[in-house]
Order: sequence, then C-alpha cells, then structure tokens
Amino acid sequence: MNWRRYLALALALALFGAAHRVRADDYLVATARSYHFKRDPDQNENNTGVGFERTFRDDWRGHAGVYRNTFDRNTIYVFASNTPWRLGEWKVGYAIGVGTGYTHAVDAVGGGFLIREWRDFGINVAVHPAAVALQIKWRIR
Repeated sequence: MNWRRYLALALALALFGAAHRVRADDYLVATARSYHFKRDPDQNENNTGVGFERTFRDDWRGHAGVYRNTFDRNTIYVFASNTPWRLGEWKVGYAIGVGTGYTHAVDAVGGGFLIREWRDFGINVAVHPAAVALQIKWRIR
C-alpha cells in the first residue's frame, strides 16, 4: 500500500477517536473470510485483515480497516453501520461506506449487516449481492 492509503486509514481512525461517545465500546476487528455466491476458483475468500470499530450508540457504529480482498489486493475501508432491528440476539441493519482496491480507486460499498456480541467478543456479518463476509472482534478495555 502506498502512503496515501495509510494516511486515509489514519485520518479515518482519528475521526472515530474524536467523535463524541454516547457509549464507550471499541473493538479490534479481524476480517476473516467471505463466501461468493458466483463461484470462481480465482476469487480470494481468505480475506485476512485488521480494523477498528467504534460504537456511537447501540445501533450506530463506525468501522475502518484494511484486508486482502476478492481480487487478492489490499482494501482500505471506512463505513458506518446502522442496526435498528433485532432477530433474537442478532442486531440487523445495513452498512454503507467506501473501499479501495476493487473497480476504481475508491468504490462505494454497502449492504446488509448483522452483529452478534457477547461480553468481550463478537462477530459481524456483511451481506451484499456478490458475497457474505465474516469479521471477528474483541472489545478493547
């Protein structure tokens, strides 16, 4: 990755840090895997990466990080998620933001978003037309 991408990630993390907290939940996030609906052996589904998540309110969060994408390129992402609905213990909603390393220098990203959390551990599941992706997260105390 070039210095501009690192700078963009640093700025995104600084913005999250400067935001007013209503709830003080921060997470270290590991991007793990994806499953593509249109099967292609050239697609990378081992999407290792690291990120940060900040909870602003119970149903609003900010996310930023980097991972290895479908095309085996580095992706920097920044997005917000809103999960106003509940399905049992799952928070259900949507996410929208931007990511690099796909079709253009920066692409809009978005889709369904599910969150399940326990005491200090949780998972995020992103659902969009091409794939389902899994993140594992640990609360920062």
